[in-house]
Amino acid sequence: MKKLIAIQPRVAALVEYEDRVILANEVKIRVLYGAPKHGTEVVDFRAASPFIDEDFNGEWQMFMPRPEGAPRGIEFGKFQLGNMVVGDIIECGSDVTEYAVGDRVCGYGPLSETVIINAVNNYKLRKMPKGGSWKNAVCYDPAQFAMSGVRDANVRVGDFVVIVGLGAIGQIAVQLAKKAGASVVIGVDPIAHLFWRNFVISNRWDLMVLR
Repeated sequence: MKKLIAIQPRVAALVEYEDRVILANEVKIRVLYGAPKHGTEVVDFRAASPFIDEDFNGEWQMFMPRPEGAPRGIEFGKFQLGNMVVGDIIECGSDVTEYAVGDRVCGYGPLSETVIINAVNNYKLRKMPKGGSWKNAVCYDPAQFAMSGVRDANVRVGDFVVIVGLGAIGQIAVQLAKKAGASVVIGVDPIAHLFWRNFVISNRWDLMVLR
């Protein structure tokens, strides 16, 4: 079986691996679809992340050098790429009661042929609804950040909302702001999003895109 790893900055490769035996609380998933983390993971992949050689100090609210001899935050050659996967459960541990072999699920995991995930009290492992889109499912992670922004902003019926950046999170935030009742949503982005414009037109929305 193969998995996708970063062997050096900006260089990815498929390498062979062997699965371990699953624990009682775990399931093994045969991965059908997957996606990377489009923002954070790209920074890591390019070796531009401060987490490589530093730790974030919560008390000082700043990055500090790692202790001498501490392992690096990202080790190329071991760094598995990928963030979300969709697939079918092929093995269940003895303590797993909420899932069964054959269930199609989505959850957090790297881009590999199989993924082993905790399946006991794990709300992040979601069963796919019948007919559900895998493309929507792998947006589960960015959707959480988009929803947090809309909730923190306390968007209400009739509000005017400006969203800066129409990447994955921004595009989802626009949709959530509309569903929360915002009367006007303005998206600000340096790129002309043709796909986004078509989406808006097909849903009969009014959208102002500032560049």
